[in-house]
Amino acid sequence: GIDDDFFELGGHSLLATRLTSRIRAVVGVDVPVRLIFDAPTVAQLAPRLDEGAAGGTDFDPVLILKAAGTRQPLWCLHPGGGLGWFYQQLGRHLPDRAVYAIQSRGLDGGPTAGSMAEMVADYIDRMRTLQSEGPYHLLGWSYGGVVAQAMAAELSRRGMEVGFVGVLDSQPPRGSAADFDVTDEEAMAGVRAWAVERFDGQLDAPVIQQLVERLTTVLINNCKLWDGYTSPFYAGDLTVFGATLDQAGNRTIDVKTELEQAWRSYIGGRIDVIEVDCAHGDFDRPEMMSLVGRMLNDLL
Repeated sequence: GIDDDFFELGGHSLLATRLTSRIRAVVGVDVPVRLIFDAPTVAQLAPRLDEGAAGGTDFDPVLILKAAGTRQPLWCLHPGGGLGWFYQQLGRHLPDRAVYAIQSRGLDGGPTAGSMAEMVADYIDRMRTLQSEGPYHLLGWSYGGVVAQAMAAELSRRGMEVGFVGVLDSQPPRGSAADFDVTDEEAMAGVRAWAVERFDGQLDAPVIQQLVERLTTVLINNCKLWDGYTSPFYAGDLTVFGATLDQAGNRTIDVKTELEQAWRSYIGGRIDVIEVDCAHGDFDRPEMMSLVGRMLNDLL
């Protein structure tokens, strides 16, 4: 029906990519995925089709996933592949906050970041363009958790207030890229395997092929930036959402202790570990982001 909500019916950001591809093929209009976030029903979307690319692109440096909110916004940092689309579910559970996702350089086909320090400085500049003063609220999944903690440390060093730092199953790097040293072929194979699962095997659409290529480029670069990198010390508090399951669905042992010990040398304040019954790679799924959103609303 024209008033049925795409996301309530089980849609998510990656299925929205297939939807926009179908709209392009049938209606002849380019619709960015972000427009689906704002107008998830046919009735809402139809009058906005003329906006087309004027609404921005899916690879913009900052995605405005939810614009309205009377309190300080939540800033979400991308995982290794660079995309922040999946964070759109959070806005449904944060009624008084805007939600922004910062995405990797290179997703738009341009140059990628040259170092972690360059990335952190760039992201702080992007953030301050839309929010000039703190407190800043930061959240990152996997690779993005490390970036969020580093941004918090740099903001504090500059004398700016940080209100919240949350990481989704992240651990600081160990000063070596050994665990992330992948060949181009391995990265492409990994991204394609992920895309096959998320897109139900339908990778033939040009927009999805382009997405896989750009994700691979960004993933390889982001992994290389970890070579020799050590997370900075942040004097404030950290909230860690820890995955309790491995990829096979088996429960892992003592997640709280593992994550608290991993971050202890880099955090001066309290470390709160919240167990989440999912695997590391499933945090981008709509049901898990909805769960995190509800918990964040209480925490914030």
